[in-house]
Amino acid sequence: MKSAKELEQLVVKLIAETFERHQPEEIDVMSHLQDDLDLDSVMMLHLIVEMELATGLEIPDESLSVEKLQTVQSLVQLMEERQREGMK
Repeated sequence: MKSAKELEQLVVKLIAETFERHQPEEIDVMSHLQDDLDLDSVMMLHLIVEMELATGLEIPDESLSVEKLQTVQSLVQLMEERQREGMK
């Protein structure tokens, strides 16, 4: 199980490497996915798939909404929840 900090580092790394728009040091937990990082809905889906592949966790479609996933922190929290649910 990854810690919140490890998940944060993973999400930042995936955003930086997948889209090549920002350096990791330009991304923090409060970075807004659309406004700050310029990710559209297709890019968000691509990022979710990359997160699933990197962690082995499955993210259900009902967890994917623009209202819920607005910042890097919201992605980290989603991954933490999925880890906890996988431990049950």
